[in-house]
Amino acid sequence: RGAPPRPQPGAATTPAARDELRGQRAILTAAMSLEEALAHLVNDLELDDELEPESTSVDLEAKGLTEVPMAIFELQCCEELFLAENMLTVLPEELGNLEALQDLNVTKNALTQLPLSLGALQQLQGLVCYDNSLVSLPETIGGCVSLQGINANSNQMQLLPDGLCNCLALEGIYCDSNALLELPEAIGNLVNVDEMSFNHNKLNILPPRLGEMANLRMLRLAHNNLAALPASIGGCTKLKGLFLDFNRLSRLPEEIGQLKLLEDLNLEDNSIVKLPKALCKGSCESLKGLYLQNNKLEALGFKPKLMPHLRKMSLGNNAMSAQARAEAEADLADAGVESVTTRYKDSTRGGSARREGRARGATTRGACACEEVGAEACAARAERPNSIAEPMPRRADVDERDGPRAARRREPRAAINLALALAAVGFLEQ
Repeated sequence: RGAPPRPQPGAATTPAARDELRGQRAILTAAMSLEEALAHLVNDLELDDELEPESTSVDLEAKGLTEVPMAIFELQCCEELFLAENMLTVLPEELGNLEALQDLNVTKNALTQLPLSLGALQQLQGLVCYDNSLVSLPETIGGCVSLQGINANSNQMQLLPDGLCNCLALEGIYCDSNALLELPEAIGNLVNVDEMSFNHNKLNILPPRLGEMANLRMLRLAHNNLAALPASIGGCTKLKGLFLDFNRLSRLPEEIGQLKLLEDLNLEDNSIVKLPKALCKGSCESLKGLYLQNNKLEALGFKPKLMPHLRKMSLGNNAMSAQARAEAEADLADAGVESVTTRYKDSTRGGSARREGRARGATTRGACACEEVGAEACAARAERPNSIAEPMPRRADVDERDGPRAARRREPRAAINLALALAAVGFLEQ
């Protein structure tokens, strides 16, 4: 029957020409069996792996696709579908036919929306859709009852659907670099989430029910427009990292003293004039890092010795007099606390911060491009946590101790990469 026609070099690329070619392919493909259609697909796209009706993993990453081959949606056993780095502008509603799908990666395309049929994917566990042009997620996403993690960084979303709060299996939500104005009121339903990242958005307020997220360990809210935190934040008793740098905060609620497990608190580049009494009395007894640079503090307001685990603090560019600053530095030295000075570059919007991200759960230790001030800061750079997500390789396996993996890399490819890396190391040693 012959393979469906492929565009020839120099062929017309007008919408009418593309529609005609699509029609020709549809006529020929319709006459094929699924096995034949898959065989032609492997040949056309020069795939490394064969596709069969029983295939559980389909990798069409970086194949120059402008549309998803319809034969893919007949693979009833498909658990993993990788469509990253193509030129897709739409995903067809037939996506909902893949009832066994567990991982979907559509990163770095030109999608403006996801199909409503997404909600039919009850086995879906990881959704990776960053670096698109999504203006929203479908309300039907609430039907993805097995969803454990979503990475929708670098899109154009202003709101998250209420339906997302019905995904009770969620462990990680990553929506950095969007245009979010607020979070859903029902976000407190997501009691299994242990990490949320909403850096670089336009959040003005946080919902009161945030405090119902009892398992939340990492909350990243840097570069927003927050002027206050809800008192309910004290209910997030498992919180270990709270990153609020580059907002408009002038005070923190006293309830922050209920965060007994909090280890890192970043308040840099706000308008803090006074720290809460509970914090000054050492109620956050696990605190290891406290970052207060670029605020309006006139005095430190507490003795660092009250925080037995405190190891790092930044105090530069506040409203302290020379005497108050000298006293604070002396108190820090007396308590064995390192005074760090670091200025950050914006690393989530430039070409220097090409981040891959992960879909499910796993905790990220921050990493960003920094402009260091002084030798002390250079030494502290690798140790200091911040609010920028760490770069991750494509489809990276995540250590199970950190949470479920984002997307699965096949063993043969991993082995090849490892062999090449070892060969390179041996060559350099010689």
